[in-house]
Amino acid sequence: MKKITLVILLIFSMSCKNEKQNTEIQDSPKKVEQKDSFVLKINAVVEYDDKFVLHYLDDGQKNITTENSVTVQVSGSDQPQELRFQIKEEILPTRLFLSFGNDERQQKINFLTTELSYGDELISIEKEKFIQYFIPNQYVIYDNESITATTKIIGDQYKPRFDSRELLIDRIYLKF
Repeated sequence: MKKITLVILLIFSMSCKNEKQNTEIQDSPKKVEQKDSFVLKINAVVEYDDKFVLHYLDDGQKNITTENSVTVQVSGSDQPQELRFQIKEEILPTRLFLSFGNDERQQKINFLTTELSYGDELISIEKEKFIQYFIPNQYVIYDNESITATTKIIGDQYKPRFDSRELLIDRIYLKF
């Protein structure tokens, strides 16, 4: 009789322990939260190998830092390719700076489409309107007809870059 009671108590305690474990498993979260992130995608023909860096300013920032940048290596090609820059989660930039420049100190880029997204929201920029949202610096010659940027050297300096215009920043804040 003692053995039967002991076996029943053992079975009962094991079943209670299993129920407790099942309850803990059911109470734990099953979904991993997906946070929003800012993504800039540029579809372009990039003639020469290059390193593109998207620098961005966050609220209150005034200077460009390497911490606030995303780098994409590009192989030169006569075929369109996507340059995809994804900024850290839940950061909405206040300014964008797209810099590039290779060792050969020459580059030709034909911009096709540009998209900015944050979460489920999307801003599409047609190729003809790229220049309305991004302004080239003095090291870039931009041809409006062919929608092509060609770099140039000034003195011994070579620092080609596109900066976001106020129009783009305004659209970012209105949309996202």
